[in-house]
Amino acid sequence: MFPLEKHLPLLLVSFLGLYGCLQAQAGAATLAFGPAAVVGFLSYFGMSLTMRVYDEFKDRELDRVLFPHRPFPRGAVRAGDLVALCVGTVALGLVLNLREGWLLWPYLAMHAYALLTFKWFFLERLHRNSLLLALVTHQPLGLFVNAYVIAVAWHALNGGPPQALDSQWVLPLFAFFFPVGAWETSRKIRAPEQETAYITYSSLLGPRRAALFPLVFMALTAGLLMRLVVILGFASWTFWAIGLAALGHVAVCVRFILRPDAANNRIRAATEAVAGSIFALFLLQLFTQRAVILFGWSL
Repeated sequence: MFPLEKHLPLLLVSFLGLYGCLQAQAGAATLAFGPAAVVGFLSYFGMSLTMRVYDEFKDRELDRVLFPHRPFPRGAVRAGDLVALCVGTVALGLVLNLREGWLLWPYLAMHAYALLTFKWFFLERLHRNSLLLALVTHQPLGLFVNAYVIAVAWHALNGGPPQALDSQWVLPLFAFFFPVGAWETSRKIRAPEQETAYITYSSLLGPRRAALFPLVFMALTAGLLMRLVVILGFASWTFWAIGLAALGHVAVCVRFILRPDAANNRIRAATEAVAGSIFALFLLQLFTQRAVILFGWSL
């Protein structure tokens, strides 16, 4: 349902990469990881967990038919337990962000948009009948989540809200946003022989056209990260390593486009591996190019 061994590492490198990038862009010679970073990551992780719970309820009836083996449909997990988990997660984040003052507002904005996605923007039938519409309306949640992380990074440096929006936030905002679109589309792409009654992008658009979505999203991610590598003065090998990883992802997608069968359907695995590796490379350079202060201790 939400395997920590799979999700936690990627969430951690994504959060730390975006958080550290914003501090580096602000000119900080030292990256500060203290209480604000802990609050930020717990809220970031909690948002991902909350969305997983929302999806369990949104897809409950469908999963009973198509995926009866999953924990919630087969009764291994009770609805009351999921509600308690969700309420507890959101409440904990609320308390933590309230203690940080103004961070409460971007936290609430993030969860308000998430709640709208849970309610299908009050147009459930329309969204359920259009997977592409759901993609367009649901994906901007990632921008709200990244904006929250940007707020946390700013708060850790300055202790208060920014006086104005900064155009230099745009690059990291989208660089850490596009992988979500890549993952979301890649997990709903199947070869013709793998299709079921479950609606996928490949069943709507055909496998070849559907594969273009994660290809383009990951290419944009790599391009923006490579631009940030140049701006932040990272080692040149990082630039080329990210580019090579992105080319590997392109190769996997193109192979499926040329021959869309089950044996070549490795797009989701490639998306997860490449996203994790390029974020890890980016984070490695952040930690080697800048001094790091962890709760007052210099690393």
